[in-house]
Amino acid sequence: MATVSVTPDTAVVAAGDTATFFATLRDAQGNILSGRPVAWTLSDSLVARIEGAFGQTVVIRAVGSGSSLITATSEGKRGSGSVVVP
Repeated sequence: MATVSVTPDTAVVAAGDTATFFATLRDAQGNILSGRPVAWTLSDSLVARIEGAFGQTVVIRAVGSGSSLITATSEGKRGSGSVVVP
């Protein structure tokens, strides 16, 4: 695997609402890979929490104002997006 990218880049979510992020995994030739394990983490659990992780997809719930980085890691490669709670 060469890259992990997370979409959307940024989600603005009201407290109590959810947002879904997706990790796209690509090999060195740019081909999309599937079926690989993906670990999801949040940088600030006071802003959001992971409701459920389903492989390359994760659902987060906004819990407090601020911003948090959401990172997908697979086979040593990482990609990130962010959630902003106004």
